[in-house]
Amino acid sequence: RGSRSLFSKSGYPKPIYNAYKLSAMLKNNKLANENPNSDVSVLATEDDEGNISILLGYSSEHYDRKMPEAQLKLALQDPGDYKAYIWRIDVETANAMAAFEKYAGDRDAIMQASRVARVELGDVRDAIDLTLHSTSCILLELVKN
Repeated sequence: RGSRSLFSKSGYPKPIYNAYKLSAMLKNNKLANENPNSDVSVLATEDDEGNISILLGYSSEHYDRKMPEAQLKLALQDPGDYKAYIWRIDVETANAMAAFEKYAGDRDAIMQASRVARVELGDVRDAIDLTLHSTSCILLELVKN
């Protein structure tokens, strides 16, 4: 719905803006990965210090179809000692339309809810389990401890 822009007519960031923001946070070195799920897109990157950023997209070529939640286990080929953070965009998170419907008229609350935010998941050594919601984009950061 709406125009094909990064911001709503009221100036709220749309999910596509937040997706560009997440993609700009990827690191310099692309990592190989194996992905058996055709509905999940994965782009894994690493910087020179060994910090990893993984961009995940979950959607279908049939945009009118609501996707079921998907459970995903990300296993690291080279286990290490990481602190994990997640940035999530989905139907409820960092979504201007959902925020507008929830906060009807409270511009500050809508603006805050429209922004993608970093959430700490805790320590990770070799694998992490994630739940992907219908049509979502996630950036997972693994920062060396």
